[in-house]
Order: sequence, then C-alpha cells, then structure tokens
Amino acid sequence: MKPAALAARLAPITPHLRCPQCEGALALHGTQSLVCPSRHTFDLAAKGYVNLAPAHNQQAEKYNAALFYSRASVFADGFYAHVADALCAAVARHTAHAPPDPLIVDAGCGEGYYARALAGRLPHGLVVGVDLSRDAVQAAARQAPALHWLVADLTRLPFQTGSVAALIDVLTPADYREFARVLMPEGLLYKAIPADDYLAELRAAAALHLRGEPFSNARVVAHLAENADVLERIPVRRVLPVTPPQAQAFARMSPMTFGLTDAQRAGITFTEITVAMELYVCRLKTLT
Repeated sequence: MKPAALAARLAPITPHLRCPQCEGALALHGTQSLVCPSRHTFDLAAKGYVNLAPAHNQQAEKYNAALFYSRASVFADGFYAHVADALCAAVARHTAHAPPDPLIVDAGCGEGYYARALAGRLPHGLVVGVDLSRDAVQAAARQAPALHWLVADLTRLPFQTGSVAALIDVLTPADYREFARVLMPEGLLYKAIPADDYLAELRAAAALHLRGEPFSNARVVAHLAENADVLERIPVRRVLPVTPPQAQAFARMSPMTFGLTDAQRAGITFTEITVAMELYVCRLKTLT
C-alpha cells in the first residue's frame, strides 16, 4: 500500500491517537509517519499498518505467523461464526445511540477476524485492530487493508483518554486500568471469556502432555467482577464436527499446546470441538 493511501485512511482516527512514549497527541507528518510534539516518530508501513511499539522484541513472540495462519484457517471454516455474531449484535445494540463514527477498538485483534466482522456489520463505526504481534497485524492488514491496524502494547494503548466507545477483548489478558482510561464515560467493554468446556476435546486429546489443574474460568470471571459492573452475560456455545486437518489447525493455534513438539501435536486427534464462551458486556469501574 502506498503511504499516501494509508495516510488518507488513517486521517479519521488520528485525532483519537496519542504517543505511547510521551502521551502527546499524534498527527500525520506528510504521508510518511505519525509524529508527536516531542518528535517521537512512527512510520507508516507499506503493508498497511503502523507500528507503535517498535522496540518490542517480535522474535520472542510465541504468537507467530504459523499460529495465525492456523487461526485464520479455523476462522475461515466458520468455527467461531456464532461468537462473532453474538459480539456484533451486542456492540450494535449498545452503540445504536452513540455519537457519529464511534471508535471501536479490538484489543488483541490477532489476524483481525472479529474486527472484520464488526466493520462489516457496523459501518457507522471506526474499527481499529490493535495487537502487539507484528505478524498478527500484518496478516490482518493483508486480509482487510481498508481497516485500521496498529501494532501496540495493550498496557499502553495509543488512544486519547475517554476516546473509545466500545472496547473488544476476546480471549485476551486485560489491563482494566488502561481499558478504563481509554473508554468514554458511557463506553463499554465487551469481554469474551472461555467457558469451562471451551475446546474440551482438544484439551482431552492433549491431556497426556499437559500439566496443572482442569481448566476453570472462575478466576478470570472474579477478576472481571472486581473491576467492572456486568450489564449482560451472553453464553455462546456450539459443538461442531472436525476433520483431521481441522483438528491439526486447532492443535497448532491454541496456547495450551505451546509446550508440545511438532510430533506431539501431530498425534492429537478428535472428531468434534466445543467452541463455548461467555460474552460479558461491562461498564468498567473508576480505577485509581
């Protein structure tokens, strides 16, 4: 993508951005970069995104291009369509009376599956996908160059205080203090948490290689309750048939198999998968 095209595309969200280093406002400098008053400069990448965390060691990321390729395959096969449907319906319901062009941020967007779904169904919103993995953001930008994609740290989001109308967090660790900072007073968090039987078949197939107690989301739910008032809790659940290649894609994409060798992953087989989450619509508490 030519820098001029990316600069034109970034123009609507630029007033909402702030420098992750000094917290100054970011502005387009010609068609090449975003610059703050302290002269911190972030170049516009030809691949259709802006890296606002250039010092991050991308080589240390466990979430790499191969993992996101497997995730994209699973998403393309429709295994998470019911989750996207529930998320889009909830955001649409709660932003129906929002100001024009509300800023909708997918925090931990990965390869952009949910951000693309939101942009397709909420054309009135400014959808921005943010992830610390450059591989993820590059994959997202390839699939949807018309959207806004940023490499950034979720603990230091590059948005002005009180600028975000809807913050999306699907299976991503949350920094509630930072989330509360960027949300508008009436803004909401949409957090999807895995249900206790999420990917149960994969977990059972890999059980010989896994350590620790059986999975429970109780601690994550309790932490959310400490930091937010829950307005809605929406269960989303489907059990779907799986082919051997699809089972391998699930095995490659899941963090639970990070410690396994390729040979161990290759031995994982199952014929159906449970994709079950709990979607919480929340108003974050004021944190000090």
